Amino acid sequence: MEPITYTSFEAAKIKGVDESTIRRQCMAGKLAGAYRGVLRSREIWMIPAEALGLGGVEGGNTVDTGQGSAD
Repeated sequence: MEPITYTSFEAAKIKGVDESTIRRQCMAGKLAGAYRGVLRSREIWMIPAEALGLGGVEGGNTVDTGQGSAD
């Protein structure tokens, strides 16, 4: 099962901060497991639910960012 992830925009809404804050935290390595992906030709950050303190919460993004597992 794929881990639940959120875009930087979704994470910002969840945390009640500006999206630029989330992007800076990702670039600084403060959100464990965050990685860059592409959504509709736009580079975005994908943040695992656990990094937001939301482990086990349903929802999140199921967008294929090309970072799939090597099964």
